[in-house]
Amino acid sequence: MSEEHNHRHHFFGHHKNEEATPPPPTAGHAYPSNMAQSAYGTTVTQTTDHAVKTGTEEGHHKKQEKAHKHKEHIGEALGAAAGAYALYEHFEAKKDSEHAGGHKTKEKIAAAVAVGAGGYAIHEHHQKKKQEEPEGHKKHHHLF
Repeated sequence: MSEEHNHRHHFFGHHKNEEATPPPPTAGHAYPSNMAQSAYGTTVTQTTDHAVKTGTEEGHHKKQEKAHKHKEHIGEALGAAAGAYALYEHFEAKKDSEHAGGHKTKEKIAAAVAVGAGGYAIHEHHQKKKQEEPEGHKKHHHLF
């Protein structure tokens, strides 16, 4: 094994004996009072409201909207998969009479998972819609 390929990656990317040490501070360099240096040499901004501002508000809202959309799609896919598995177990319960009880139990569990995933998808859809509407905008519900 050559010397340049002697570096081994493990579970978190480095061997426990090869722990990263923070770089020594340079002479005459001081960090501002709201900045701190982490153990790996990156700079972390500390704010008083415990939220790190990493961009514009619009960019933040777009990221959240995209995340809610992604989670909504995951919920839809999980609901479809669980529903398909419930149908499969229903068919297996009819086909395999010896183990029908076990298949019926699995069918009911899969149906419950499908309903829960559908509820999660609806929840994320509403969260996404909440992100899209402006701050001061309220929906007016008219009864008549």
